[in-house]
Amino acid sequence: EVDKMYQDINHFVGEWLSAFKKDQRHSLHIAIGCTGGKHRSVYIANKLFANFFNPKSQVTIRHRDINH
Repeated sequence: EVDKMYQDINHFVGEWLSAFKKDQRHSLHIAIGCTGGKHRSVYIANKLFANFFNPKSQVTIRHRDINH
């Protein structure tokens, strides 16, 4: 279930990322949430970060609720 969710989100972001670049947009914010903010959302956000990280782009990740 979680892997399917990741695949769907990854596909969606990948499809739209080229359109954002083409339109010369400078930022794209992606938020992933789950009930507690400590398991599924962290896992998916980390996988998305690893997949879309590019040293030439400023890609950052922040886990809002992981320490609460």
